[in-house]
Amino acid sequence: MGLVVSGKDNSEYVLVPPGSHIGRIYQIVDLGVQKGGEYLGAVVADHVKIHIGLELPEEIMDSGKPMVISRSFKASFHKKANLRKFIQGMLGKTFPDNHLFDVNSLIGHACMINVVHVPRTDDPQKMRAVIESASPVPKGLVCKPPINPPVILDLDEFDPKAYAALPEWVQKKINRSGVLLPGVMATAEKAITLPKANPSATFDDLADL
Repeated sequence: MGLVVSGKDNSEYVLVPPGSHIGRIYQIVDLGVQKGGEYLGAVVADHVKIHIGLELPEEIMDSGKPMVISRSFKASFHKKANLRKFIQGMLGKTFPDNHLFDVNSLIGHACMINVVHVPRTDDPQKMRAVIESASPVPKGLVCKPPINPPVILDLDEFDPKAYAALPEWVQKKINRSGVLLPGVMATAEKAITLPKANPSATFDDLADL
């Protein structure tokens, strides 16, 4: 069971416990261009971001659903990019320079992740769970079958049903990118075939790395 802490809305949520977990990627989301702001005193340029969400089938909440955790990355496969390091660690292989990688191919992929707890940037008195690294699933260990339905959202081929299935805080990030036109947003709001995800704080709004 994870650490229970209080959120801004005075509700309680559960942090993914620190340590090693087996997980499965079930969300790959194009967040559009996100504002860079500042990091460690330096100005960070605006960049397209990719959100990757994993379910942890061995960490089941009282609701019967698996805990989930996510991390967002700059959409770059440069040799020094965090996304490249994450994917290479997950797959246990390296890629040549200038390699083009289809991130959507990772949907449903199982891996090990290492989770650490760090102070929140908006409130250092509170903690958040962060995916520090990823690695292949060890030989002999099997990840349980998928529990949550897979979600892929590409803003170039906008799918309102996929948008509606995302947590509200992820939707807000996409909206801030300014990519979706008002008409498209109206379509997204009416996409009720899939139930809108409950904005559970088991998703930690991680810093964009």
